[in-house]
Amino acid sequence: MNTIAEKISDFLMNVAIVALAISLGAVVLQVIGRYIGVFFAWTEDLTVYPFTWCILLGAASMYHRKAHFKLDVLDTRLSPRGRLIVQIIICVLLLFFTIPMTIYGFELMYRFRNHKWITMPVKLGYTYVVMPLSGASMSFFSVCHFLTALKELRSTNKTGGTN
Repeated sequence: MNTIAEKISDFLMNVAIVALAISLGAVVLQVIGRYIGVFFAWTEDLTVYPFTWCILLGAASMYHRKAHFKLDVLDTRLSPRGRLIVQIIICVLLLFFTIPMTIYGFELMYRFRNHKWITMPVKLGYTYVVMPLSGASMSFFSVCHFLTALKELRSTNKTGGTN
């Protein structure tokens, strides 16, 4: 399961990198356009929507890699067993966020499936696909982390790990 999670995380990160490159390219084009006096109306949409994809998919990938922003106040004060318990609690709490994010993301995507961007003939439904994709990915990664931590906790209990 962790191999699948790694491949999904790598794919999400690659899509996030492409989305960031598109967004950055649109920003550069906006700046050049303003400098030479030409207005490209579509660059605003092409800046915002791919950047949203970059953030949400990058956050999912970084969560899997455990490289996402975190406070390690508890990590430094807890035993290895205590850290595993906190990690299990975090995984469960995250599911309370990511499962509704997935469900309502599908609803948002469906609701706006026929609406189009203001400046381009792209349907907003395609834009909002990132919400359920990111939520489902984070849910999957959370389950993977949960099972790994639970397995480690059980092995710690069998070997008589410290409290």
